[in-house]
Amino acid sequence: MKKKLLIVALFSMLLCLSACNKEVVLPEDFDASTYSDKALSLTMDAVQQNELTLTIFANDAEDYVSSEELGFDVEVFKSISSGTLTAMEESGAPVSMTGEVEYTVSGINKDIVTIIVPVEFENHTVHYEYTFEPNSKAEYNPFVDKYILTQVVVATQLSMGELMKEAGMNTIMGMGIVFLVLIFISFVISLFKHLPGSGAKQQKMTAEKETPVAAPASAPVATQTASDENLMNDKELVAVITAAVMAASGSGSVITSSDKLIVRSIKRVSR
Repeated sequence: MKKKLLIVALFSMLLCLSACNKEVVLPEDFDASTYSDKALSLTMDAVQQNELTLTIFANDAEDYVSSEELGFDVEVFKSISSGTLTAMEESGAPVSMTGEVEYTVSGINKDIVTIIVPVEFENHTVHYEYTFEPNSKAEYNPFVDKYILTQVVVATQLSMGELMKEAGMNTIMGMGIVFLVLIFISFVISLFKHLPGSGAKQQKMTAEKETPVAAPASAPVATQTASDENLMNDKELVAVITAAVMAASGSGSVITSSDKLIVRSIKRVSR
């Protein structure tokens, strides 16, 4: 039971928050009807123009109208024309205007008002967003408007599926560009070894010099043969000396075996 009451309370809170969000408190000196009529009139004039006229106004509006005549900057008027051209390219021709405007308030002092005028095009709904800010000249001149039009944004309202598709295409395109750049960088780095002064050839020559040269296979055999011959000559010499000593000792000698004979030194006797 407590869980059900908690769910009902949360649902009621969400409804209250959504209801509060829909309520927009406009500044006290902001005449909503006057400025909304102005926004509707500008929107109607823009959607009724053909593409040629919109192109001329988007590029050279200052040649035909002035800021004094419009009551706002000419660049804002050019943005209305260029935004309408873009909307026609994306959504087709304009069909109708609902006339139901919306308001949003922003700024530190909550004195910047944006009027949103929805327009139905063939494929999408397009929002004309007019931003009005306090006119600093109104403090000293009571004959000018208290709020002045400073910005106009023409935004095509895409569906969730279209937004996801566009986001996916942007992601794929971005990843593809990254991989192409990485491949290009790897290719450029691989070419560095062919540049003069890179040190690649010098390292190759150094490695070749440090590689040990294999000795001929016949050298160890020759060395071993020479050692064996020296060893045989030494044995023969020892045998000859031993026999000479045994003969010189005579029959009365106590030496009976050559195993007990120890040679301390050998000296050449001159004759």
